[in-house]
Amino acid sequence: MNDAAVQALRPGTVPLAGEAPLHPELAALLRRGLKARQGALTFAARKQIFARDRRDLAKAIADGRWQDLSDHEWDVNELALEPYAPVTVTELPDGASHISEADQVLLLRLGLQVAEHVIRLARALPSPAAVSCVISANDTSGTFRFYQTRPGEDMLVEDLDGYSLEKLVVVEDLPPAPG
Repeated sequence: MNDAAVQALRPGTVPLAGEAPLHPELAALLRRGLKARQGALTFAARKQIFARDRRDLAKAIADGRWQDLSDHEWDVNELALEPYAPVTVTELPDGASHISEADQVLLLRLGLQVAEHVIRLARALPSPAAVSCVISANDTSGTFRFYQTRPGEDMLVEDLDGYSLEKLVVVEDLPPAPG
């Protein structure tokens, strides 16, 4: 967690993840599980939005659409959290959106619930996968993403406090140690 997320969530004072039932559409998305395709892991219920890349993911990476499989997963597994949470998104006079601090915390807690589900789903696959889940919230949006944990394919900088404009939580399910 970066410092902004620690300050917002106050670990150790309340349960970190939300405890409310998931929004029905989000619950349905998670019930459909995850799907492995050409080495990438995605939500099974999400349509692949890049039809030409669906046929050959390796070619799309070679052509520069994504830098690697983790970058592809980061892109296609992005989930806006606001539609699934009881938050208010206010439109400001300049057309920008605004989400209160309290609602940003709700979005982070919802993202942590989603992370628990995604990790459980990834572990239950025929070939279990270790994943990294990234939850972010700021005054304009809340986002959940996940990608498989692979050597040399990290989507974030090491110092999470470098992400100064958002509250950022990373939940990693690391692969078992060899042995």
